[in-house]
Amino acid sequence: MRMKKKMKTKNLEKPYTIRLTPDEEGGYVATIQELSGCIAEGDSPEEAVANITRAADSWIDAAHHLGQKIPEPICLSDYSGKIALRVPRSIHKQAAELSLLEGVSTNQLLLTAISNYLGGKEVFDKMATSLSDKISQFLSFCLLPTNTSLVTDVVTNSIYTANANANTISPQILLINQLNNAPTEG
Repeated sequence: MRMKKKMKTKNLEKPYTIRLTPDEEGGYVATIQELSGCIAEGDSPEEAVANITRAADSWIDAAHHLGQKIPEPICLSDYSGKIALRVPRSIHKQAAELSLLEGVSTNQLLLTAISNYLGGKEVFDKMATSLSDKISQFLSFCLLPTNTSLVTDVVTNSIYTANANANTISPQILLINQLNNAPTEG
């Protein structure tokens, strides 16, 4: 079950989309579709939404501090289902030949390819959340003060950054710096 909700943060007056998903192990996971790597958890839907709101404020503050552009909210009512896509002739030729071999239209082949890519991103997001949970557990075991939503943000952003081959500060240095500046729990 997924629930989408629009939100406003203290930093921006524009509404962002929150995805609220029940966690298999209990509680809820909240993400903001437009803010890659912005993830929070809560025992109840209300707690997850409150946590994601704080995480979004931190995400936006960090992006401002790093001079990064803040993504605009997605307006879901502006989509017709039709895309005019320009590709190089060589890719068009490959897609047409492959669709003939597969016995499907080029449109269906491209739709399947896009769906597989987007589905893979969803799996990737779940893996990033799971990895951040394991890191938080490990850091708790080592008796280091941690902020779970901070670790989640850092891990997920580090994975996305590595995946995009961006020239940024090393994720390990970012994690250490943010953990050193994080408020302690307890």
